[in-house]
Amino acid sequence: MKRIYDFSRSPAQRNFTCADLQALKSTGGTLTMCNPTNPEEVQACVDAGFDPFVLGTDQLEDLRKIAPTHFTDAGST
Repeated sequence: MKRIYDFSRSPAQRNFTCADLQALKSTGGTLTMCNPTNPEEVQACVDAGFDPFVLGTDQLEDLRKIAPTHFTDAGST
């Protein structure tokens, strides 16, 4: 796990950083990104091994309860 600061500037741990994703791009490796819309879909994505996530800022709290270390990109909803 990588040590980072989250959106609220609090210390956190994540399995990927932006630098990791850039490095993965040069190796030809792939990830499956998902866009869950509710906690049940977040759990299904975690169970299936999908990472990273893209979701609305209003979903971050639910996501962090279920997937505290997954890389997440957030947009406004």
